Amino acid sequence: MFTLNKALRFVRNWPKAARRVLIAILASVLAVGMVAAQAPTAHAAVPEARTTIASGSASPDSFFALGSTIVSGWYGLAAEGGSTWKGWYRSTDSGATWAADATLDSALLPTRSSGWSSYANGTLVGIANPAVDSTTYSAVTYSVASDTAHTYPLPAYPSGGLSSSWALSGDGATRQAYNFVTQQSITVSPPSGVMYFSGPFAQLSPTGAVVWSGLTTDYHKVFAVASSPGATPAAWVTIDDFLDYWYSQVVTTSTELRYLATDASGVSFCRRSLSDLAAAPSCLMMWSGLDEGSSEQLYNAGSSTIIRMKRSIPGDTEDTFRNYLWNGTALIQMQNDYLDMPAGANSEYGDTAYIWTLDANGAPVGQRLNSDGSLGAAVTRPQISTNPQLALALDRVAGADDREGTKSFGDLPAWTRTVSGSGFGVESALPRRASWIAATAARTAVSGPDGLSIYDRGTLVHTFAAADLAQISGPYVSPTTADSAIVKVDGTPVASVNGFGTLFGSHYITLGDGTTSAGTLAAVVHDLTGATADRPLSLPTVGTVCYGYAAWNNLLGMTCYDTAGTSRVMIFNASTGALVTTVEGDWLEALGDGYFIDGSPEGIYTVVSLSTSTSTTLSDCTHAPVTDGVGHVLCSTDTQLVWRDFSSLSTAAPRLLGVLAAGTVDFTSTSAWTPQIDTTKALAAGTLVIRNSTGTTVRTLTTPASNDGSIRGVTWNGRNDSGAPVATGTYTYTLTATGKDGSGATTAIDGTAAASGTVTVTANVADTTAYEPFVKAAYQDFLNRQPTATELSTKSTALSNGTLTKNAFLTTMANSDEWLSTIVTKMYQDTLGRAPDAAGLTYWTGLIRNRTFSVAEVASRLYSSDEYYLYHAGATPTTWVTALYHALLSRAPDTAGLQQWVAYTNSPSFGRNRVAFEFYQSTESRLKRVDALYQALLGRGPDPTGWPYWAGQVYTTGDIVLATNLANSEEYWLRAKARYTT
Repeated sequence: MFTLNKALRFVRNWPKAARRVLIAILASVLAVGMVAAQAPTAHAAVPEARTTIASGSASPDSFFALGSTIVSGWYGLAAEGGSTWKGWYRSTDSGATWAADATLDSALLPTRSSGWSSYANGTLVGIANPAVDSTTYSAVTYSVASDTAHTYPLPAYPSGGLSSSWALSGDGATRQAYNFVTQQSITVSPPSGVMYFSGPFAQLSPTGAVVWSGLTTDYHKVFAVASSPGATPAAWVTIDDFLDYWYSQVVTTSTELRYLATDASGVSFCRRSLSDLAAAPSCLMMWSGLDEGSSEQLYNAGSSTIIRMKRSIPGDTEDTFRNYLWNGTALIQMQNDYLDMPAGANSEYGDTAYIWTLDANGAPVGQRLNSDGSLGAAVTRPQISTNPQLALALDRVAGADDREGTKSFGDLPAWTRTVSGSGFGVESALPRRASWIAATAARTAVSGPDGLSIYDRGTLVHTFAAADLAQISGPYVSPTTADSAIVKVDGTPVASVNGFGTLFGSHYITLGDGTTSAGTLAAVVHDLTGATADRPLSLPTVGTVCYGYAAWNNLLGMTCYDTAGTSRVMIFNASTGALVTTVEGDWLEALGDGYFIDGSPEGIYTVVSLSTSTSTTLSDCTHAPVTDGVGHVLCSTDTQLVWRDFSSLSTAAPRLLGVLAAGTVDFTSTSAWTPQIDTTKALAAGTLVIRNSTGTTVRTLTTPASNDGSIRGVTWNGRNDSGAPVATGTYTYTLTATGKDGSGATTAIDGTAAASGTVTVTANVADTTAYEPFVKAAYQDFLNRQPTATELSTKSTALSNGTLTKNAFLTTMANSDEWLSTIVTKMYQDTLGRAPDAAGLTYWTGLIRNRTFSVAEVASRLYSSDEYYLYHAGATPTTWVTALYHALLSRAPDTAGLQQWVAYTNSPSFGRNRVAFEFYQSTESRLKRVDALYQALLGRGPDPTGWPYWAGQVYTTGDIVLATNLANSEEYWLRAKARYTT
């Protein structure tokens, strides 16, 4: 169904005069505002790709016949905007073959035709208007038999119609009749004698009679006829037996007035002679017993009249149809489905009747209606270009068109094809039929008789029962635009919001009813992820009523009208509400990153740069363009699809539109968590990094390059990079992927934060064997032994089920008496050349465990001890300092250094304890200890970057923390698996 925004886009294709009437009505109840206009200038030519629009056997918008000669026309849009005839075809063999009709193409295609007005004696007469807003009109006469046309100027719009030589204009009781052949003008008036409640109205018959009608103040319908514009009309005749008193249809032929009448017995088809309306009518009973709840359609074809009746009474489950033919001598009831035709697809003008039925696809099939009510052979239709509905994504175009000839708006064949600077790909049909179509990232949405169908990279993934698609952006869908229930493409409810709005990824911006209050328009930005509260905006619109909203990145655009009917495109900063730019124009067609597309009253479309205010005219865009938001623009001519590349205007980095993924995952019941990620731009290969609550990376997943801006096929099995199951808890995932255009790394939808989200692991598999190599390696490296069977089982199980983390396990190991005793024992061996006595071992181990002394402080005390000084270091300051150089720095002392440290040793403020500590914590010593720990735990020396970094860390955090961090690394985990997995 049409939403308000869609309806307004539909209205913009009306002639400008009609749009101004609507706008004036809207604006008349609103406050007046003023806004500055901005003149566009032209850009240089931009790259483009083109392809031919698929042709089809479309149903005609105009069809008339004279015997075996048929002329048919199709409605389209003129290059300057509005409506005109798209193409004319002619058949001289009852529709078996067709050829383009150059006569009517020449007479009508350069103009904005208002359509045909009458037919008589083999000649069609129509009205033509040469340009938008022109008040100059012409009469076009066309001889069906000879295929000749003539054009005559008219002094005014022929509101009362045309005959073969006369035009009737004006309203009220005084009209002007103008003979466009002889260029005579006369005044015509109705007969006197009645007071009007409504009217009087005047209409020319096909042969030039003036038929007057009106409704009197005492509610009688009256008619009068003048045989020609110059003749005196006959007296008013009251005719009160119409089927529907207010709305009954009346048709006139060259000689008769025809209508449906009703009385107690039923509905009759009646004819009155135009030469004597007062004479008794000739009536034939058509539907006995019908007296209420009915409507009718009457069509003339020469002397014949086709009548379609519908009976619709409250309480009936279905309408009842009956169709009749008056063939000039008899009234014949036809089969009920004969007139199940699209509006206008009938032989309304001509003298040979054709009926259009609908085939299984809703496409009309034309057949000649014989005088006995039977149908002749089917009429073929010429192949013409279609008029597609279009949607554009980063890598493809999606469309729906009338190639089957169907006039049913909600039942068009849908298709998709790739597109890029190298051209269009082969068209691929979508299985669901369409009334509306949209595309975003990898998704295509088709709204039609089957509901709202969502495709992901061409595969149908979900269908909503409601087909009223309004917007789709990333994984979010807004089925309606007012009081919207926003959902994800898999049907998951997201939020309910009030008011008309626009959708951009996980942001939905509502703007109430679009009415300005005190010069501002209130808007609300809704975060569909629920991460932030609703954010109000106050927009200085100045215009009095705004429609046609669109959002992209931090931009919000709309079209606003003032009371004079002047429209302005207005672009705002959606973060601050500040006005970015305003341009006087007809309509905001589309909004993108750094630009918008403006449509003028003349149907001229331009791409306007927001950074330079320059614009580029989209030549050949017969129909309104669409964009993917990052600089690619698509439109169509009558024969081609045209894709143009303005991507140089789109400089912002890709933004995260949204993620379709489970918020919680139980890895005991599912094998993988699979996020579907949608962004605004094509992406280079990147990573999806998953971190635990402490910020530690547990898994890094590679993401592939993507031309459609989406990431698919990346899964997480609930394990870390080592292959072990992660603990339960909430994890953060962050996308690190740059745009292929070099615009930078993908950000959150606000353009500032990282592109991230969260997932909660509620349960995970228990995999104790995965931790056994790690436990064995830790026991061996920290305690110099293998764990017992009980220790191995207990620790592996605790690590697997998450009750014990690797860091906590290693910290316990590194602070255990076994490990600390090993450290102290090694210190005794390195300094004193012996094993520690029991009391000394207990003393120093306790000081380290209780954090009274650090490892460095204990080591320095042993090096400064009397035992080391007297028995291992020469018992003099010089020999002791020299021994420290060799023991801790692995080199002989330099002269200056030796003298300095000997002096410090003899100084009461330093002494041996302070000197030993400084040697032990010197950069050279720490680098040696870092190297030793790397060798012991990782089986290699430190890398050039890590070596000085960890040497610095050891000075403040100590050797035990370094040992714990190295053992908690991925490298240690993998080395443990290699050491202890058979």
